[in-house]
Amino acid sequence: MPDGAGNNGAVSASTPNETVGYETLPDRPPLVTALLVVVVIALSTSAAHLFRESAFWVMERFGESHDATAAARHLPAVATFAVVFAAVMFAAWVGCSAVRRYPGRAGLEAIAATAAGQDRNISTRATAMRTLGTWVMTVGLVPIGREAAIIETGGAIGSGLARRFRGRGAAMATAGIAAAFATAYHAPLAAIVYVEEHLRVRGSRRATAFTVCGAVGGFLLAVTVFDTRAVLPITYADWRDQLAAGAIVVVPAALAARLFLEVRSRLAALRTGRVITTRFRLVTALAGATLAGLMVACWPRSAGNGMDVLRHIAPSTQLVGAVVVAMLVAKLVGTSAVFATGAPGGALTPTIVIGAGGALALAMAVSALGWGTPDIWTMVVLAGAVAVAVSLRAPLTAVVLLPELTGRYSLVPACAVAVALAVGLDRVIDLGLRSRLRGAAAGAVFDEDG
Repeated sequence: MPDGAGNNGAVSASTPNETVGYETLPDRPPLVTALLVVVVIALSTSAAHLFRESAFWVMERFGESHDATAAARHLPAVATFAVVFAAVMFAAWVGCSAVRRYPGRAGLEAIAATAAGQDRNISTRATAMRTLGTWVMTVGLVPIGREAAIIETGGAIGSGLARRFRGRGAAMATAGIAAAFATAYHAPLAAIVYVEEHLRVRGSRRATAFTVCGAVGGFLLAVTVFDTRAVLPITYADWRDQLAAGAIVVVPAALAARLFLEVRSRLAALRTGRVITTRFRLVTALAGATLAGLMVACWPRSAGNGMDVLRHIAPSTQLVGAVVVAMLVAKLVGTSAVFATGAPGGALTPTIVIGAGGALALAMAVSALGWGTPDIWTMVVLAGAVAVAVSLRAPLTAVVLLPELTGRYSLVPACAVAVALAVGLDRVIDLGLRSRLRGAAAGAVFDEDG
């Protein structure tokens, strides 16, 4: 652990601007810093576990299953629509209220600003409001990711505790984010890479050390105390089948993921490019909640963050058109509609599902022509990696995340090849649309709020 002691002095000129906040040393003993890291990891891991388990408990009470897709199928269609509609409306109100009260002080973007030396810390109250909104949507079967709330909570815990003990908070926040990510996805390596791609910690040895400690500590605590396991089933395909599956999924998964990115980007531009009136917020909330409710009521497989439908596909030996439509069309439309309302939520897991849906749509077409296709589950996993790389601009995270989700690191080479091809294809698209998408290929996309 780097020395946490010292005065709040200036940082050397060689420090990159985006990491100057990480290197501002707090006025406290190194032992206190080490103890704070331990506390942050424990609290972030516990918060991530509590978020998930409490939501599961509530879903089991009214839907008789913590599987969102099963709960959506169990309820009458009208009841499903009402639950989703109400959850989105509440989350939109909470999310918009947090933005109004604490502008620029929520999400990973606020932590990135602190890391760059700006006097703009993440707000614990804003995080609590946004987390509540995401939790309600998780319970309410809304087709949105919950990872943004879990990760943001870890960051707020780290930043808040560090500031209480004479620190700036940016470096400690990375420990909380990494711990929460590793707990949520059973993925310590992906947690480290995720923080790097979003917050550029490699320019600071101090922040890098905090990130590694958070990822490893959170993972070990989750495994030993909370008995967590790999999120998705393992794939047993050999390297030949992996490469064959990758060849099939690259183009459709990349195009589906790019479409999802474009929709989210345009919706975000719509909200920031005009004066947001009360009437505008109400109309978009009503429209988004209605559309999301219809998607889940008509296609229950689109409910939740998407992990449940993927688990149902894992043992499949044949493709079902309704499931593919739910993954590709209903998930894309429903999740995008939620983002349009201003409700806080994550895009990472929906991105994986949408990319996999695009790949499976092509696989169905190939199968209809009488041509054989590789193992379905292997295609899903590799398509998920392609989608994360393209839609979230996080290729390194994509390469290690999907193997860790399934607990099989032997998938890394195939994921790396598929991701490299997808990134190349995506850059060709950027070149063709340069005048309209200027700067779109620069940097990772924060996987929250679209």
